Amino acid sequence: MEGFALETLQDDIVMIKYTDADEGVDGDNNVIMRGGIAIPKNYQTDAWRTGIIILQGPNATGTEVGDYVIFPNNMGVPIKNVEVVGTGLVSQGIFLNSQRIFGRLQKIEGS
Repeated sequence: MEGFALETLQDDIVMIKYTDADEGVDGDNNVIMRGGIAIPKNYQTDAWRTGIIILQGPNATGTEVGDYVIFPNNMGVPIKNVEVVGTGLVSQGIFLNSQRIFGRLQKIEGS
C-alpha cells in the first residue's frame, strides 16, 4: 500500500496490532511471547494472540478502538507495515472479523 494510508474499515472488520510479539533479528514478528517464553509462531499456529484495536468497521460490536483483546492466531489476514490515518505505521497485526475476538482484556497495573 505504498503511497496510501488506511482510513476506514468496512462491515465488522477490525484491525489489531499485536502486543504479544517479539521481533527477530530480521525485523519479522516470528515468535509469540508467553510469560517470558518465546514460542515460534510457525510452531503453534492455533495459539491465541493479544493485541490492541487500531481501527474497526461500523458493524463491529463489543469492542472499541484502543481496547486490548484476545483472539485466535489461525484466522484473519496478517498485515505488515500498514500506514493508518491518525495512528501511523502499524508494523505487525491482523485484519479479523469482530465475532472472532474471544474477549476484551484489562491491563493489570504494574505489568
